[in-house]
Amino acid sequence: MKKVMLSAAALMIGAIGFAQVPGANNATPVANQNPGGAPLANTTETDQYGNDQRLEVTQVGVLNSSKVFQADAAGPDNNEARITQEGPNIPTWWGPYSMAVNNEAEINQQGWNNESSINQKGLMNDARTEQGTQGISSARNKILVQQGVNNPVSDISTQNYAYGVQNGFYNQSLIQQNDDNNDAWTNQTGNFNKVQVKQSSDPDPGDANEGQLARAIQQGDANRGLIVQDGEGARNEAYLNQFGDQNKSFQYQFATSDDAGEGNTATVNQGYYSYDAEAYQSQVGEENTATMNQYGGNNSASNHGEQIQLGDGNTATMTQNYYGLGSGQDDNYARQYQEGDDNSASLNQTGEGNKSLQVQDGNDNYVWSLQNGNDNKLNTHQIGSDNYAITAQWGNDNSGLVVQYDGQSANMFQSGSGNSANIFQAGPWGGALIGCGFDNPMDIPNPTPVPDITISDPCATGNCN
Repeated sequence: MKKVMLSAAALMIGAIGFAQVPGANNATPVANQNPGGAPLANTTETDQYGNDQRLEVTQVGVLNSSKVFQADAAGPDNNEARITQEGPNIPTWWGPYSMAVNNEAEINQQGWNNESSINQKGLMNDARTEQGTQGISSARNKILVQQGVNNPVSDISTQNYAYGVQNGFYNQSLIQQNDDNNDAWTNQTGNFNKVQVKQSSDPDPGDANEGQLARAIQQGDANRGLIVQDGEGARNEAYLNQFGDQNKSFQYQFATSDDAGEGNTATVNQGYYSYDAEAYQSQVGEENTATMNQYGGNNSASNHGEQIQLGDGNTATMTQNYYGLGSGQDDNYARQYQEGDDNSASLNQTGEGNKSLQVQDGNDNYVWSLQNGNDNKLNTHQIGSDNYAITAQWGNDNSGLVVQYDGQSANMFQSGSGNSANIFQAGPWGGALIGCGFDNPMDIPNPTPVPDITISDPCATGNCN
């Protein structure tokens, strides 16, 4: 349980408004060059022009603000910047805890091969970093933002906000946030981008508005995106949009506390020019919603999607859509797995050679699935009571399987030539088991996760002695 006690004066000193994702931006304030200004407020602004620059800023206090700008239009730059902001090492005049409140940090880098690192500890931190801004090309840049990570005072990292933008290619971005009400935003443009957002929340008992919000947008080829949200709170939201080829997306959300209303939302969109894309969504909790849209595919590549939900009242929706019918095998793969009560799953596949597997293990489940094209395979398994399935296939040489236990209801529709259907129902209250060899469960590939990002010590090659 948090026991943060701030005086009215301290709150007035640190009062700022943070941006809420979506929208992004913020940071920048610094000012306060007057020695008689606000107490406990450290400010610094640094500009570096040229190549191979190294800069490290460390601020220890209650109200810290720092802004860094590094650029050399001629390039290559190879600049590095690090900002560390944390609370004082002794109890402050306004309370019993040594912590920082309302830290602001901003790093702007233009050019090539830059690295930026921001580490903030305390309450209501604001971090912003940009690379390759104002239309200047950038490549192989790295961004690392850490807020409340390894905080020496537990449970004091709330309402944090982080923002990172990279223009170019070969970019990497990592945002880590510990505790409550964290926001994150990343925006990468170019090829071979990689982004990670990791957020955790541990709310006070009875706090109903805990949860994180993360958004990552990637444009280019072979993008990788990973969003992890973990904690007792709810209202976690994760959005990941990828445009280009061979995109891979991973989203994990865990929220099981009774202290706040459940309700996580995960959304991934992989655009029309996304080929051989892979997406994975995993949610643990109640009243979760997962949405996956994959568009694209050609005669030599395919999309792969998997959704897993553990808990009650979950909803999963997946769309794999490619409009190039007749151009060859699209070979999309889809898997939906739900365990719990009152679940709902829907699936839509367009193309040829698609495979889908839907499994619902629990009560009062409902499934809706549609395949449009040729040589598709559709498998639906429902285990529990009061399940209802509606499946439809349009085209030729399609195969459909529905397996239900405990006396459910199924509707299957097929239109075309050379189609086959198999429906097995057992129950209610027991019955035979089917030895199903109709179609093996899909083997969804498991791409290598986004690697950890390391920012080298700015003092390693500079003269910081």
